[in-house]
This record gives sequence, structure tokens and C-alpha cells, in this order.
Amino acid sequence: MQASSRFLPLLCALSFIGLLLGMRGLSFRRRFGHSPFRIPHNDDLSASAFLSRVLVLFLAAIVVLAIAVAVAPEWLDRIDPLYRYRGLATVFFGIVLMSIGTVLVWRAQLDMGAAWRVGIDSGQRTELITRGLFKFCRNPIYLGLQTALFGFFSLVPSYFMGTLLVVAFLSFQVQARLEEAHLLSQHGDLYASYCRRVGRFLPWTGRFAGPAADSATDRGQL
Repeated sequence: MQASSRFLPLLCALSFIGLLLGMRGLSFRRRFGHSPFRIPHNDDLSASAFLSRVLVLFLAAIVVLAIAVAVAPEWLDRIDPLYRYRGLATVFFGIVLMSIGTVLVWRAQLDMGAAWRVGIDSGQRTELITRGLFKFCRNPIYLGLQTALFGFFSLVPSYFMGTLLVVAFLSFQVQARLEEAHLLSQHGDLYASYCRRVGRFLPWTGRFAGPAADSATDRGQL
């Protein structure tokens, strides 16, 4: 591996976070006049608030890991045997997956428009989005994030990153269900019908039980 490749994970991590949170957040504020980020209050002990804090720590941990690769790869090689398997093939595979994940998240954010939020705001009603990627997956942003994180694991194969990957997977599973409950409270049967037709993360998986309404009238409402 060339020495310059040590900085590749840090470049990918900062680009991913900066593009999909920083730039998209600023663009959203300019277009709609408010921030898409829902920052929980210190006294908010809800599951959603807890997961929001976990997300911040998670992103910080990834950046710290990328910095470790850039400045002290020999140290990481000594303490984490899995890192020794890093090579051109894993780096290439990681870049491909991170690119796919970035495109998925970016496209889903565009599809959501003014309804895009990071965190749950129970006091604000948003449009039910079923267009674009949401025709095939109820949570394309989480699908894209998981794809990109698996790509970062390929860039930096380590037990630490593997643990973060598992934590992220479990967190997305919980957060998706919390958001489903929130959307059900807002949109009722319309959202339930959508969930019976479209999978949670992948098509045909995680759909709600029961017959899916597929009449032209119902589709028109969505």
C-alpha cells in the first residue's frame, strides 16, 4: 500500500459527512428557511434522543479511526490484527460501496425535499414521501448509510470498525421503527397501506402484515 492511501479513509469520511450533512444541511436551510436537524434537549431521555446522541458519537469515532489510519497506521496494525488484511482489493471495494451509499443518501434526501429531517420532531407534520427511491424502500437513507459504512469497514478493516458497524445496524433498526410509529400517528391508514406494499430497507422485506391496497385511488393518494 502506498503511503498516500493512509489518508484515503479520512478523506472519504470527511467528504461523506461534509457532503450529506454539512452541505445538504446548509442547502436545506437556504431553501426552506429552517434547519433539518432536530437537536434533543438535555432533559430529553427518549429513545429517539438517545439514538441522536449515539449518531454524533458514532460519526466522531469514525473520524478518529480515520485519523489513526492517517497518522499512525503501524499502531493500528499492532493492536488490531484485522487491519493487516487491508489491501488494494479492500480499498477498491470500499470506495465503490461508499460511492453507492453516498448516491443513495443524496438521492433520497432530494426525494424527501422539505420533509427531510435528522431526528424526530413529534410536533411537526411532514409530507408522506413515496416518490423516487421511496417507491422501492421505506428507508433509502438508512440503506445508503449502511452501504457506505460497510464500504468504510472495507477501507479500514478492524474489529473496532466491525463493532461500530453492528452498532449502526442495530441503531438503524430501532430508529426506523420509531419513525414508523411517528408516521403512523401522523398519516394513519395511508402510511400503513404504504408499509404493506414497500419493504423497510429492501424490497419485499419488512413489510407490514395484511393485504396491500393497490387500487388506483390509493396509489393516487400516495
